[in-house]
Amino acid sequence: MVTFVLSGERIGPGLEYAAWLARSSAQAGAQAGGRRGLLGVQVVSDGDAILDLLGARATRRVARLLGGWGTTLTLGTSVAAIEADAVRMVDGRRLGSDLTAVVGPLRGPDISFSDSLTDAAGFVVVDGFLRSPRDASVFAAGDALSVPGARWRRTWQLSVRQAATVAGNVVASLGHAGPQLREFDAAAARRLARVSLPDVGGQALLVVNRKLLVAGRWPRRLRLRMDRAHFARHLPGEETRWQQLPE
Repeated sequence: MVTFVLSGERIGPGLEYAAWLARSSAQAGAQAGGRRGLLGVQVVSDGDAILDLLGARATRRVARLLGGWGTTLTLGTSVAAIEADAVRMVDGRRLGSDLTAVVGPLRGPDISFSDSLTDAAGFVVVDGFLRSPRDASVFAAGDALSVPGARWRRTWQLSVRQAATVAGNVVASLGHAGPQLREFDAAAARRLARVSLPDVGGQALLVVNRKLLVAGRWPRRLRLRMDRAHFARHLPGEETRWQQLPE
């Protein structure tokens, strides 16, 4: 049994890995003449991790999709412990597991920063320019940073946008000719935080403000177009890989 424990604010990758593994296992089992997948797969939401991201309706849709591939989705309770051969839940259940992947929790970077530069969780505290207010030589982007008062859900789209801002601000801070430091677009960050577009085993769900708007082939095509554009932009010279993303 392979178990995916989804915990914290970035559960999308874990959910997608679990769904594609479940679907592939179910298809391989069917091709081999069996009624069950070649691998047992289960997904555990630690507390309200999935509900907080997708809302109730989309969560039910995810549960139905996973169930169609023989995969269970455990909701409504938190994880008490990860054991060698099981995941133990707060409500007393003990879910057997041969391999457990915990996906989603984030903490600050494992770098020897002064405590004055980080918050209690170890994230680098930055201002609107993504620069440390305590040390002007320190900039941060992506999962490494914390902006006091900002309610941004960490995503790869947000990280890419922040990286571009940081790159320009680092150049400006070194005194080279060019524009002055510019603030990160907080409005864009808030817009990105509202939208989720997970690919659950080939069926995408478009969720805005935790409300499922549409699911199926159209959002899947949208997601595929976005992924291909991203890879084309950031992985030049690897056209074969990104052009062959599964439909």
